Amino acid sequence: MLNNEDENDKNEEDKEKKLIRSFMGLVPNDFQSKVWGYEMIIDDSPYYHMKSSYIHCSASSSAHFHKDRVETIYITKGGLSLSIGTPKDDTLWRNMNKYDHNYPDLLDADAKGLLPLDDQWNWSTVLLSEGMRYRINPFELHWVMGNFIMSPTGCHYTEVSNIHYEKDIYRLVSSTCDPKLIMGGESNE
Repeated sequence: MLNNEDENDKNEEDKEKKLIRSFMGLVPNDFQSKVWGYEMIIDDSPYYHMKSSYIHCSASSSAHFHKDRVETIYITKGGLSLSIGTPKDDTLWRNMNKYDHNYPDLLDADAKGLLPLDDQWNWSTVLLSEGMRYRINPFELHWVMGNFIMSPTGCHYTEVSNIHYEKDIYRLVSSTCDPKLIMGGESNE
């Protein structure tokens, strides 16, 4: 038989367990570690996709584009560099429409006439800091990069898009990260 003190402790413990269970539905359960940081899916519905992301100060996402997705990046903490590439001529637009591989190797991207990035594309770079947002339209080649000067501890941002499916990601260059430049990172040298 439990005494009153033990019974009160058990009731408090039960209340705490119920409270934790009620919050579990609010915690993102789709955490994905990436070379450049991580993503957590906040919501994925037929109408929109929302995720919270973190990019290391010495990292970059893949250079990629989407044919169907419109996405907005909103900086919640820190800052990053966002490079946007648009094709210099109509031939490249046509090649982008024919491009049908989700995880291409560079030889495939080169065969489709999408590389080299410096000759084929008009580039602009936007520096985004806390509270700023940027909309990325379909067929805009984009490349998210951590910015050590703006944010030496990395950048947290939210991304919202109209849709999300893996087959609408057309990567031209792989993601990277230099672990020696991450705050607290170990050097092998």
